[in-house]
Amino acid sequence: MKKLLLIIFFSFLIGCSKSDQDFVESCADNKTYGYWQEQYLANMKRYERSKLSFYKKQAKRFKNANKLDLDKKFLYYSRYHNNFKKCEEEFKKNPIYFKERYG
Repeated sequence: MKKLLLIIFFSFLIGCSKSDQDFVESCADNKTYGYWQEQYLANMKRYERSKLSFYKKQAKRFKNANKLDLDKKFLYYSRYHNNFKKCEEEFKKNPIYFKERYG
């Protein structure tokens, strides 16, 4: 019975740990957050002036950008792709510090 509990515990522990890519993605999200906020606010101002639904949709896309899958972040935001590459470089230089910072 104890062995079974240990197996379940370690399976849970391994399943919940973050991958290296998760840390890099978190870093890229942090680096891109300011841009997403600027774009959100700019599109909301445009929407308030023009009442065109296009600007409201754009604003919503920027507001929820950090919730997208990684593939969609790459597809929609070129700046995100550049930040992701920078974060990968940082990770390669010092993975332990990087994981502490973005963990």
